[in-house]
Amino acid sequence: MAMDGAKVGKDKAFDAETLRVVGHAFLRDVGFGGPVDLIAAKFERNLDLRGSSIGRFDLSGAFIGDDLVLGGLVGDGILWEAKWTGCGQARVCLNLRNARIGNLQDTKQSWPARINLEGFTYTHLGGSGGDGDQDMRNRDLAWWREWLGRDPVYSPQPYAQLAGVQAAAGNRDAAAFVRFTGRDRERLEAGSGCGWLQWLGLVDAPSRERPCHGDVWLGLSLLQSGIGYGIGAYSFRVVGTALAMTVTGTIILWFAPGVRGAVLTKFPARRGPRRKSAVWCVGASLNRLLPLVTISQEFNDFFNDPNRERLRAWQQIAFAILAFFGWALGLFVVAAFSGLTQS
Repeated sequence: MAMDGAKVGKDKAFDAETLRVVGHAFLRDVGFGGPVDLIAAKFERNLDLRGSSIGRFDLSGAFIGDDLVLGGLVGDGILWEAKWTGCGQARVCLNLRNARIGNLQDTKQSWPARINLEGFTYTHLGGSGGDGDQDMRNRDLAWWREWLGRDPVYSPQPYAQLAGVQAAAGNRDAAAFVRFTGRDRERLEAGSGCGWLQWLGLVDAPSRERPCHGDVWLGLSLLQSGIGYGIGAYSFRVVGTALAMTVTGTIILWFAPGVRGAVLTKFPARRGPRRKSAVWCVGASLNRLLPLVTISQEFNDFFNDPNRERLRAWQQIAFAILAFFGWALGLFVVAAFSGLTQS
């Protein structure tokens, strides 16, 4: 099927729903004056759209056996004429919902502002013309995040699809980044309807009214900051979290009576000579934080203080909270290794 250089009249729709092409379809440098409808069309080989001018394009449910070519080394990418059909801020310009293709070949400029990516599946990034600078595998990670963000309605499927393709190609760092980005968008979407989060500047106000899921936002925020959702190298955030908790416990211990040698009376405590070193405080704090781990029995004996001779009441409460967070952090790590936090 060859339509290279064809012109479709202004405001005239190109309707080829359920079209079947047993070979290649060349629609290069075509000037579409109105919306293009290729819903449920089937192309057994390539669909080449390089250099065409399109206002709104519906490929939902379509099948392309080989390459969907939106740009490449030869020819320009698609020119999206949003002024013709009013897409952009108001409507999705490119609908790829439930479309299935073999290989995806494009340029960075080939994509419109708004895309429907729900259910869009592909097996490989880059077609026969996607070499050199146009090789999609060389895209920076921020571009992929921005591309996925062009779908105005969040769904985990587009993120899982891209991560799977990146992992299959051996780019595990990119796959981990995409999975992390997907979980982060889920977190922000959950809290976008909460006025108090908007007031604090932690989420942006949504374009339409949404329910507030503050509990989901809080849970995902703890996973994100504590263990990086358990995804790839982001999991090593747990080291920084544990270190921050240990430092907090060390500071609290630094002023404890049992460390400073204070004399407890009904009057404000007087500070005596220091009995414990800073290194000892770090070890005791870490011992209190780590569940099911005893670094030294001396540390356990120190915190077993029912008469409050070594720890004041507020310090005992603080270390109880610290121990609780240590257990929670340990459970998060176990869940991360089992894959529960990644979905």
